[in-house]
Amino acid sequence: MTAVLGLLLIYIYAVIGFFVIVPQMRLADSDDEENGYKDVCESIFECFLTILNGGLRAGGGIGEILYQPNQGEEGYEKRYFFDLLFFLMIIIILLNIIFGIIIDTFAELRDEKGIKDYDNNNRCYICNIDRTSFEKEGKSFVKHTRKEHFIWYYLYYIVYLKAKHRFEYNGTESYIQEKLSNDDLSWFPILRAKSLSQTLKKDDTEEIADIVDEKLATFEKKMLTALQTAQ
Repeated sequence: MTAVLGLLLIYIYAVIGFFVIVPQMRLADSDDEENGYKDVCESIFECFLTILNGGLRAGGGIGEILYQPNQGEEGYEKRYFFDLLFFLMIIIILLNIIFGIIIDTFAELRDEKGIKDYDNNNRCYICNIDRTSFEKEGKSFVKHTRKEHFIWYYLYYIVYLKAKHRFEYNGTESYIQEKLSNDDLSWFPILRAKSLSQTLKKDDTEEIADIVDEKLATFEKKMLTALQTAQ
């Protein structure tokens, strides 16, 4: 959209150049021995191509490549504001906007690549559990990704199912093949890992035991109170 806006602005400048300052829309031409200049704005389209080609490539705008009228010459004021506004609007503002968009786009691509690289190095592709979760439990993240959830094992298994005849499937294979046919990845152990589940299971057991002990202690107190009251 910004590029389209830029082309529109250049076309507007071409229209202004054709109808307002066409006598000065000339380029230096060494082959023209009579006046040393040649006309480059005999039509609006020719003006547009001249401004698009020469105006954008010239560091100071279109004024650097066109005939320069002397102060006091007819049309000097028109050319002054024409060149100045082109330099401000196109060279400074528009081109910097375009360059800024390009730089921001590359920055976003770099950030996305950084996120992908981080995930590849610190998050299991199969279960989506990060490296920190394994390190907290004293488990090896590398061993997990190379042994438990090695991505190539899953790929080999999928290829194996594709190559095997469906009438030869067992129950597990039929279930997984049905999931694959429906693009359903629920058979993947998402947020589950065997090395972590054992630790989590142990922690859960300890927590349940603490709750049971607390309830038993409360029950004993109630029984003692009831016995004392009965006596």
